[in-house]
Amino acid sequence: MPIYYSRVPPGTDIKKEIIQDLPKIFTSTVLIRAFKAPTGPDTAVMSLEENRHLEESELVAKKILREAPVYSTGAYNN
Repeated sequence: MPIYYSRVPPGTDIKKEIIQDLPKIFTSTVLIRAFKAPTGPDTAVMSLEENRHLEESELVAKKILREAPVYSTGAYNN
């Protein structure tokens, strides 16, 4: 995924059509890991904002916060 050095205007949905014309930083990449958002007992998505009162270990247990894998595990290989 390219890295862009401009902001998407507030209130704008982030879509390919919006970001494809923004200025890019060439020869750089960023690894993005996407996970399905965790849900609570009522099936509503749990957010970090709504769970600020929890300790880090609780956030990890609820999969609201995920730790990056250790590099030597091969998780960063294509």
